[in-house]
Amino acid sequence: MDNNFMKKCMECGQTKLAEKYPPINSDFMAKSNSSPVCIDCINEKVDLLDFASVDSYCRWANIPFVPNEWVKTYDTYGPDSLYQYSILMSKGEYFQRDWKEFNDLWEEKLQAGKMMEEMEELKSNYMNKMRIEWKMDGTFQKFLALENYYNNMLSSRIVKTEAEKDVLRKVCKIAYAADEAIEIGEPKAIKELTKVYMDMLKQADLLDNEMARKNEIDCVGRLFEHMEKSGWMPEFYDDDEKDIVDETIQDIQKTNRRLILGEESLGDTVEAKMRKAKLEIEDELTKGIKETKKEVDILTEIANKKKKGLKYVKDKDMVSFDE
Repeated sequence: MDNNFMKKCMECGQTKLAEKYPPINSDFMAKSNSSPVCIDCINEKVDLLDFASVDSYCRWANIPFVPNEWVKTYDTYGPDSLYQYSILMSKGEYFQRDWKEFNDLWEEKLQAGKMMEEMEELKSNYMNKMRIEWKMDGTFQKFLALENYYNNMLSSRIVKTEAEKDVLRKVCKIAYAADEAIEIGEPKAIKELTKVYMDMLKQADLLDNEMARKNEIDCVGRLFEHMEKSGWMPEFYDDDEKDIVDETIQDIQKTNRRLILGEESLGDTVEAKMRKAKLEIEDELTKGIKETKKEVDILTEIANKKKKGLKYVKDKDMVSFDE
């Protein structure tokens, strides 16, 4: 197609040069063999850093999605990579090969567990990322095993902070080392690694937490918390009778009120008891005063006799004086 040819975009409605329309492999566009939507509009809709988004475009354009080629193209052309990738897929070994053919191929490799080995560019990036995250070197298979173990443990435990995640990664390393010790048959190493594994889980409070989930409702309190966050508010009926306990309390209160307010002689009875108690207290005070006065009189008389030089004898019940 002549690049000087002008074409109207079905998306934005603008007329642009043919070079603004990437090649596609569609039977519906066999005449022009180019996209009905300009590359500017396509770039607005496709996230170049998201494989799923790029794959969706390739499916629409019916061109192969080859991750290795896409990564290379993006590293070279950046923002213009989608147009350049479309050109690449329209010639050479990819000419007239459609999206489904390659999608079926990747599904077969995915089921066989060999997809990552085929994607060398992605594998290299993956290995670099794993070395940083796990702070160690290792083989591709080792990192796959560690990541699988880590993700499984992460999904079965409540882990929020980066410190907890770091502890969990260390636990995964120990578990992997224990598996290696089991494989080669080293009982001493197995025992030591298992002990360290259990100790780290206990210290990090990650043991016996298999059923924990970040969004799991495991008690009534969390159920009401979730309902309140969703906008539900409980209604309180303080003046209504809710159960037999409330009815019993109200009956007792009514009975006491009726007894106190309805009994005419109750007030007189209370006053009589109060007067009797007052009289008893007064009698006790009077008796105490009299006994104290008697003792004072006796002591006064003894003091007077001593002044006159008289002898006195104190008996059990009486005091007698001799001149």
